[in-house]
Amino acid sequence: MASIQRATIGKRIRAAREYASRRSRRTISPEALAAMLRWFPARIWEMENGILGVDTIELNAIAQALGVHPGGFFDTRSWATWEAISEMNDSSLIFAKTIEEIDPRSRAVLEQVFLGAAFNA
Repeated sequence: MASIQRATIGKRIRAAREYASRRSRRTISPEALAAMLRWFPARIWEMENGILGVDTIELNAIAQALGVHPGGFFDTRSWATWEAISEMNDSSLIFAKTIEEIDPRSRAVLEQVFLGAAFNA
């Protein structure tokens, strides 16, 4: 079980590094990330490949170095979504969470109402 979790977190670390590379328009290799963190490059490689476990302090350090939201390591949402979430205020977050929990049919109706209002404004 722990190896599956390590593998999943490792994939999200790689995805965060690749997202940060696209966003900054420069390649952030595992070696470059390791240099930012003052870690050995093998450590990043082992984390990304699920060989080495990662604690929350290390994940936070990686998130800060890459400029991504640390919540993205635990969720399958895109890094761009997490970037948008990090810019929301508390009221917007509560509203978004409420909308997310509504049944799909009601949610579709609400989206039509809001989109229709936005286009007619």
